[in-house]
Amino acid sequence: MSEKLFVFDHDGTLTDPIVTHDAYTDIFESQFRNITGLPRDVITKYIQPEREELIAHPEIYGWKNDQGFIVTPATFDTYVLNRIAAERAMVNMRKSKEHGLPEPSDVSGFLDNLENDSYAQLGAFYRQDAAHTIKEILPLGKLVIVSGSKPNHVLAKLQPFLRNNKISDDKIEVRGNAQKNLINPSWDRVPWSMKLPGLETRDILLRRKNYGSIILSLGQSPHVVVGDGGEFDLITPYVLKMNTMLITSIFTPKWEANFFKTQNSLEGVANKIITDLGK
Repeated sequence: MSEKLFVFDHDGTLTDPIVTHDAYTDIFESQFRNITGLPRDVITKYIQPEREELIAHPEIYGWKNDQGFIVTPATFDTYVLNRIAAERAMVNMRKSKEHGLPEPSDVSGFLDNLENDSYAQLGAFYRQDAAHTIKEILPLGKLVIVSGSKPNHVLAKLQPFLRNNKISDDKIEVRGNAQKNLINPSWDRVPWSMKLPGLETRDILLRRKNYGSIILSLGQSPHVVVGDGGEFDLITPYVLKMNTMLITSIFTPKWEANFFKTQNSLEGVANKIITDLGK
């Protein structure tokens, strides 16, 4: 059997999205307190209801990129969720005349700094079955991790994890800066958009050129592309006729779970891959 190519996202796919969310939320609110001087309980009082609203209605709320396009639900990951929740919370904080807040024109920069500082303090919380999964699939081929993060940020987490689990990195490659959130209107390799059944409020945008080009440049079509965000990680590979698999969590919108082939664990992904290749 010839060697296969497997493409995985990193954050939320190899790492545990729930544990990461709890840890990041704590750091994020602490950093918010440090910058503004507001008491932590006050910050939580304003932000937590916004998180709950975003989680309750992913069909309504999305992450709007710098181009003005909605590119994924607001619940896609903890970084997006906390950023949007904080932005919404500051509107109410300002109405209540809470102190220490940035001027409206400075909110974006404030959130950029808050997110960067919080991310820098966040540890790596890999799924319990991540090491087992990697060990299962590496004998079958090569693993390429394609992330929107900077490659050095991913490697700073990944390399100690691999060493601690006695996993060789000979057949593991990291591609970063995938810009999965960036839409290139002129990239006509794929259609502009598509409907996903169950999401009636908007179309899904497909022309994520930088991300698609990275996968197309790998030299062979992946046996499977695995991610935890259907719209973010999988929709472009899907329209490029690639095999995709979604790892679900409490943050997964119903329409994504219904549309993509799903597993709720990395071990399930490994079992599916091995079963497919054994046919």
